[in-house]
Amino acid sequence: MACLNDTQIQAVADGEGGALDRAHVATCGACAARVATRQQQIGDLERTLNAALMPASVSARVEAALDAGGSGATRLRAVPGARRPSRWLYSGFAIAAATLVAVLFVVPARRPREASKCSSTSCRLAARRSR
Repeated sequence: MACLNDTQIQAVADGEGGALDRAHVATCGACAARVATRQQQIGDLERTLNAALMPASVSARVEAALDAGGSGATRLRAVPGARRPSRWLYSGFAIAAATLVAVLFVVPARRPREASKCSSTSCRLAARRSR
């Protein structure tokens, strides 16, 4: 059997590897060394994370959330009956943004060119008033 890849090594190090992978590690010195190194790295990481101090306010909030019950992913699901913005609202924001861009960037960019083409006195006066 060929040596294990990184995924298989991680699974064995986590105690989740298959029977064939565990048997290979037991007979292959190179894979056994890689599993031992990985387990050492995991242990070092756990010790480092456990040594980090968490502020008391954060710790209290985490404990309260865990004590509140519920199971993991179910707390992240949308609550039935919760209001979500309607789709027309997003369309309205898009139209308002496009209008704002047109007014702020397109219209001012066109005015100087139109004023320079103007040859009559009334046209020049109108261009001055609009500035």
